[in-house]
Amino acid sequence: APRAAGGVPTGGGGASIAALEELKGQADVLDKEKAFYYSKLRDIELLCQTPTINEIPILKHVEAILYAPTAEEGRKILMDTQTEFAGQVFLEEEEAAAQEAADAGA
Repeated sequence: APRAAGGVPTGGGGASIAALEELKGQADVLDKEKAFYYSKLRDIELLCQTPTINEIPILKHVEAILYAPTAEEGRKILMDTQTEFAGQVFLEEEEAAAQEAADAGA
């Protein structure tokens, strides 16, 4: 295909432009979603730091999850907190099925 200055193809690029526009749209949606969840986390962080409220035991655990250096450490805090406050660990359905399979095989 003919190329313009800089090596960019000049012909037949309609499909490429459409694909690029679609990817841009997807990136915009993901950016909005990221901002939404970040603002939720920031609100939770501020709540955990509010005087008097920050002394509530469960919020201390929530804050520990927020500041855990790894996802694995955060998950451990979550499970320990569930055990402490609810008497057992509550996992998402897929995780529970995988755990049951692992327990059955052990």
